[in-house]
Amino acid sequence: MNRLRKVLHGQSTVKQRRYVAVSVLSVVIAQATLAAGFGLLGWSARFANVVAFIAGALPAYTLNRRWTWERSGRSRLLAEVAPYWALSVLGLGLSTWAVGFAEIAARGLSESRAIQTLIVLTAAIATTGVLWGMKFLAFEFWLFRAERIEKPAARPAASPREGSSEGSSEDKDRGGLPV
Repeated sequence: MNRLRKVLHGQSTVKQRRYVAVSVLSVVIAQATLAAGFGLLGWSARFANVVAFIAGALPAYTLNRRWTWERSGRSRLLAEVAPYWALSVLGLGLSTWAVGFAEIAARGLSESRAIQTLIVLTAAIATTGVLWGMKFLAFEFWLFRAERIEKPAARPAASPREGSSEGSSEDKDRGGLPV
């Protein structure tokens, strides 16, 4: 609970600053992709948003896992990958709905594709902003929490018989190896 208080009361940590940096990078990638797809290529806002999501989410997962939460090695499918993408797909669904709604509203407000693009981008960034804090909390306290790091099993303490030439006849029957 103490960690949650620190996070909610703005006590910045290295992890939070790294999460912000990764988020800024992924938002820039996603917004640029959305602007290009919707504004320049004429894609629907929903399709452009899906492409933008993929463009921003892939580097965000890798950077957050390796740099922000300092995980190395293979990702664990059920413990990390599936929950991360479940949260991300929830965000994708909400942002896709938002940009679709914004596209309809924008067409009613202006015939200018540039104005429509600004409205769609605003809807996407607003949705991202709402979800951003919730995702940090989910990553910190659930997905990448310290207790989930697999630690090597501790070696049992040596028994008093180990290393001695003495032992039961049962040990000697097994070639002198303790069980």
